[in-house]
Amino acid sequence: MDKLTRLSLLRNAGITTEALGLASRTAKGEEVIQGFDDTETEIDTRKTWHQKCDRKVRVGIVGHGVCQFGLQFGLQHHPNVELVAVSDLFPDRCADMARKAKCDKTYPSLEEMVKDDSIEAIYCATDAPAHAKHAILCMEHGKHVAAAVPAFYGDIEDAEKILECCRKNKGLVYAMFETFCFYDDLFAMGKLYAAGVFGRIVYSEGEYCHPHSIGAPVLGSYKDWRKKGCPMWYPTHATAYYVGVTHKFLLDVSCQGTPYFDKDMQVPNAISNIFRPEVGLFRPAEGGLCRIIRCSS
Repeated sequence: MDKLTRLSLLRNAGITTEALGLASRTAKGEEVIQGFDDTETEIDTRKTWHQKCDRKVRVGIVGHGVCQFGLQFGLQHHPNVELVAVSDLFPDRCADMARKAKCDKTYPSLEEMVKDDSIEAIYCATDAPAHAKHAILCMEHGKHVAAAVPAFYGDIEDAEKILECCRKNKGLVYAMFETFCFYDDLFAMGKLYAAGVFGRIVYSEGEYCHPHSIGAPVLGSYKDWRKKGCPMWYPTHATAYYVGVTHKFLLDVSCQGTPYFDKDMQVPNAISNIFRPEVGLFRPAEGGLCRIIRCSS
């Protein structure tokens, strides 16, 4: 029998030790962008996938920046998707996206793409501050829309605008593509919760400490948006497990932040934020408490 160690126990339990993987890959000089690093851990090759229908949704994809999330969900390969067009503001990125997706039609902007009446749905993998604006633009042009996370960035009024747009366009689907909801463990726990295995959850917690907060190179961003916010403006990877498992809401929050201990490093960013880790105590819809930690560089 193999010797039982803490590491083997974690592995056998299916718990992801992302920090260890990050360290080894970073040591090799590989660029690591989290989000799709644990979505194929337990594929059952004994099962055969059967296509349910022949209907193809005509889709457009916009956004091919640093993370290139526009193509990461594999919509361009799905048998029930016809990729009509791709778009990015930067011509070289747009061309690269079209080549990788094997798509012949391109648009210089989302504003041009939404005018294409042949497109039924658009996936917006654009910069975070533009997610709300872009999602609303798509729905106003009669398109179903999926947006990368977060749904909005910084201004709570943007969330209200999305909600109001959804109410005005009840025949359209709005979806937020939170990557952690595609993880095997979250999906499995969601099935158990729905079956009543957990009962009522009275306490939960989640945390997301971005690798760039522990020494990895800071990711670039369109117009440097990553340098103009605070950690809790982007909490979705940390809140994903409670929301994704229970399909319930977090209603209220009280949040505190911590700056660097070295006062010389407490340099305010573009919105005068000096906090790196932030801790929020949330009130879930079913009662109880949920503690969320969010760290960033």
